[in-house]
Amino acid sequence: MNGLPLLDTQATKAHYPNQTCYRLYRLNSNESEYSAAERLYDFIDDLEHTNKKALLKSCKSQAYFCRSTVSGRVFVQSQSCHLKFCPICSSDRAFKVKLRVEQYLKKIRFPKFITLTKKHSSDPLQVQLDKLYQDFKSLRRMKLFKNRISSGCWFFQITINKETGCWHPHIHCLVNGLFISQKKLSKAWSKATGGSYIVDIRAVKDVSKACKYVSRYASKPCYIASLSDVDAYELHESLVNRRLFGTWGKKNEKLLFSRPKLESEPFEILGSFTTICSLARFDDNAACIFSAWISGSSLTSNVNVSHIEKNFFNSG
Repeated sequence: MNGLPLLDTQATKAHYPNQTCYRLYRLNSNESEYSAAERLYDFIDDLEHTNKKALLKSCKSQAYFCRSTVSGRVFVQSQSCHLKFCPICSSDRAFKVKLRVEQYLKKIRFPKFITLTKKHSSDPLQVQLDKLYQDFKSLRRMKLFKNRISSGCWFFQITINKETGCWHPHIHCLVNGLFISQKKLSKAWSKATGGSYIVDIRAVKDVSKACKYVSRYASKPCYIASLSDVDAYELHESLVNRRLFGTWGKKNEKLLFSRPKLESEPFEILGSFTTICSLARFDDNAACIFSAWISGSSLTSNVNVSHIEKNFFNSG
């Protein structure tokens, strides 16, 4: 195992976080979404007598740098709230889905990107989502689609028309299949939906970009910062017990979407995120720990901050 040598603290100074709180570090540029989530869960707490806002505020509030005693890999361990509209948990879910979809796209021969759009409607969002999903199932049963598309994954995206105030959900798909002309796909979609014909189909040229684009909708299909409290609550209620990401097709191809196996390794806690980030500008060992985390390099067993932080824990 190649260990990470001690670094000159000046060499990595540009990488040090401005925040030494892991929760604030993870929020980064998502402050507006976090504030919107606070408003939403505050609204829900008042209406349903729950305590979700407190759960949101506790997410990632305690975090520790850990090192695998097998590989030397450095990672951060922290508790999560798992709320659907928490921007931190959403980014974690999006990352995991991105890995699964990327694995799928890299192993299929003809990856394509399909967007299916419905006509604007004043129906409640839950009604529109139910209808959209049923229409999509009808499309997948059609001979044209079954003969040309062998498998795929789908994602909801939801927008709202600011002028009319109407919801506008649609579906994005990444698929493995043969060529379908946009005209034929449009005709099939119109038949499935009873008149909606706007579709788009194109070859996937940049796998990473396509995965990043759709995976964000797997965690949450709509940004809530611009929504009113009432609209945000309707969105929340419409997504209860509803999948935002799904797969279909041949069994052998669906297996490509299996969740990555995360091997459990024995590890030791090196110190709190706050302590190590605070020390990184002044202490070589703390700088090495932070740099190993950022770069993905292994860290030798003799690098720690026990000489400064005496109350650290070992686990494994």
